[in-house]
Amino acid sequence: MARRPLLSVILGTLVLFCLSFAFCWMQMAGLSERLVKEQEADQLNILRAIVEESRWRALAQAEFVASIPQVQQAVRARDREALGRLVGPIIEAQRRKYGVSAAITRDTSPAW
Repeated sequence: MARRPLLSVILGTLVLFCLSFAFCWMQMAGLSERLVKEQEADQLNILRAIVEESRWRALAQAEFVASIPQVQQAVRARDREALGRLVGPIIEAQRRKYGVSAAITRDTSPAW
């Protein structure tokens, strides 16, 4: 008879341990999933900011090049060779420094 209460206490303790372990496991899994989603959202926001900044820089550079009177004249005249001579060195420097590719290079004519 003395063994039954001890066995009941041990079994009860094991059941409580297993239930608390399962509860903690589910809570940690949920927390981990939320953290991963938050990190993904943060990384996506950072990537969007980088793309937006790059877009504005490219637009600013394009506006600067387009404001050069000789470039405007070459575009109006549809003079591909003159445009290539004027813009080619700029694009080549950006390709070498930053890996930027463009429709106009020294060896090819513009894509218009």
